[in-house]
Amino acid sequence: MDYLKTTFTFLLGAGLGVAAGILAAPKKGKRTRADLSNFIGDKKDQLEDIGSKRLAEAKSFLNETVEKQTSAAKKGLDKVKEVAKVS
Repeated sequence: MDYLKTTFTFLLGAGLGVAAGILAAPKKGKRTRADLSNFIGDKKDQLEDIGSKRLAEAKSFLNETVEKQTSAAKKGLDKVKEVAKVS
């Protein structure tokens, strides 16, 4: 728990430091805001692409798992029916 608090505090401080550095940069505010907006937009697009790929992978994995389990269940059911007929 202490580790998480320390990590969070460090990341928060680093983020605030980066933000202060950007805002105190020698560029004009309008240009800095435009650059920051472009950077954030690019990162947002990258995260959306990564998220879409991961979601597609998860769906594929889930579909494969469902198919395998369905097949195994059908085989088990067939065996139960076969045993029931013999008895």
